[in-house]
Amino acid sequence: MGDFTAEDFLAFCKSKPSEEAYDYVDDQRCALAQFLRSIGREDVSVGSHGFSDHTTGRDDQPIPDTIYRALRSLDNTFGELALRMEGELSREKAEPTP
Repeated sequence: MGDFTAEDFLAFCKSKPSEEAYDYVDDQRCALAQFLRSIGREDVSVGSHGFSDHTTGRDDQPIPDTIYRALRSLDNTFGELALRMEGELSREKAEPTP
């Protein structure tokens, strides 16, 4: 996943006002782009399955599965996203590892 974890993304979501909405179709104002900028990635673009970090030259990075599943919703407030992230993380912890 690189230099951040799903837990880091959850902490970011929880730091935002729960009723604050993000624009899930805008690659600059979506939740993931806002998070990436908050950790110092100034020049990013986010697509439906990945993101590019033009600051470091790392393009076409996949969105981590846990975050991807939580982002797949039209409920676009940070409070709802934080709840979905908590559910995904709980589900991951409950699944047996091979």
